[in-house]
Amino acid sequence: MDAPHPAHFGEKISTAFFLTSIGGCLDAYTYIEHGGIFASTQTGNLILSALALTQFNFGHFLERILPVIAFSFGILLANWIHHNLDKYKLNYWKVYILIIEITLSIIVGFLKHNVPQLVITTSMSLTTALQLSTFNTMSGLGYSNMFSTGNLQKTMNNLFLYLKTKDDEFKTKLIYYSGLVFSFLCGAFEASILSIFLHTKTIWVVSVELIIILLFQFKFILIYKKDNKKELDLNP
Repeated sequence: MDAPHPAHFGEKISTAFFLTSIGGCLDAYTYIEHGGIFASTQTGNLILSALALTQFNFGHFLERILPVIAFSFGILLANWIHHNLDKYKLNYWKVYILIIEITLSIIVGFLKHNVPQLVITTSMSLTTALQLSTFNTMSGLGYSNMFSTGNLQKTMNNLFLYLKTKDDEFKTKLIYYSGLVFSFLCGAFEASILSIFLHTKTIWVVSVELIIILLFQFKFILIYKKDNKKELDLNP
């Protein structure tokens, strides 16, 4: 039996659910522990930036706009890594992205409250952008693992279509997208509970979860390379 291509791991429904719970945890973590700023929900940060400008509060403006800039840079960085560091098209680039995410998450956990919040929130915005850009399809369906608005919309769209047509395809999509919304909620709940006991160290739980994703991604690559060594040697 042929080994599944490494890209298939990111397409798995279980992977999508797990990554989306991480997204909910990250957003709740920065909101609770680091100044009420969202790591991935840049719409909220843009609104708060505009409000700060109208009040001529340039300090708060920078606190809100720099995470947006970091998020934008993260998307560019993910695309650059994808197009330049994807040897053999085996999704090595996703390994590199995960390593960056894990490293930033571990570092942030060591930072004290006297470190400017801006350092932490921009780091987390960069992290969420990398994850959002790297894992964005499940079983061929587009989704977001960093916020729930789009997933909730698709949940309701497919609920309507299923009720109207009774087509199992829409039922399956309904289950998938509602599962994503629930996963995000679980991640936010996880951060809310853990922050009571771990405070800023809560981010290390995310680091452990990302390491699990990294190990599985690397395992898929190694298995595929072993089973397709001759073909890969002929097509470097």
